[in-house]
Amino acid sequence: MIKIILSLLSATLLFGEFEVNGHLDLDSQTYLSAPSAKHQNNYTLKQTLKFKYEDDDYSAFASLYAQEDYYDTKGTNSKNRRSFARLDELYLKMDFEDDSVEAGKVIKFWGALEFRNIVDVFNSKEFRDDLFSKINKLGVWNGAYSHYTDSGEISVIVKLYEQDQKMAAYPYVYYIFPTQVSYDNDLESSNGELRPSLYLKYSGSTDSEYPLDFAFIYENGYDSQRYFTPVVTQPSSYVQNAYLVNKFMTYNTLVLG
Repeated sequence: MIKIILSLLSATLLFGEFEVNGHLDLDSQTYLSAPSAKHQNNYTLKQTLKFKYEDDDYSAFASLYAQEDYYDTKGTNSKNRRSFARLDELYLKMDFEDDSVEAGKVIKFWGALEFRNIVDVFNSKEFRDDLFSKINKLGVWNGAYSHYTDSGEISVIVKLYEQDQKMAAYPYVYYIFPTQVSYDNDLESSNGELRPSLYLKYSGSTDSEYPLDFAFIYENGYDSQRYFTPVVTQPSSYVQNAYLVNKFMTYNTLVLG
């Protein structure tokens, strides 16, 4: 695959405690090898707009994202169904002397690798974009309380519900099913999509000759790693399943020299 991202516009504006920034990009992908029934290339216009407000111990943040696929302007059989707009983040945070409280829709990044982190399970991926992208994720509604110590941070996070993951149409190269198989957007879950998920996280660093950054996470609830099963009444249609887990995770970074 050959990928080219062309930044068409980028700007940041400041209005006292308000900060607004955004960018407009053209994402072009050409695939050296792709099935004959799929598009050999893709052209996607992407827009991101972010709003930030800070005033003493209070802060608010909002992020909007939209993308338009070139093939969605063509005939029905060529459509990728990748054009959409979504609200990524919208949250309020209050900071105290050693504590903070956060509530709203957020995206979190957990892990230490540049590419894919198996512990990055808080947010689900966007199936209508490059599946190898680590930044295009779906925001989730949550509430979080954090306590800060001299060397680390202890957090209690509650994710309020699980959301569906829409998928692009078959002509898009990252559609994961064969042509005769359809995908049902409705999420199946073992205990209802409104069943909250609880995360306990402790992260910190050591003050030594070889500094160690570490994080430990315990999760009880729905994992963002899901699986697909055929619909009972329609074997040629698949649905996504979210399952309950009790999971312990950790990621660490050790600096030598």
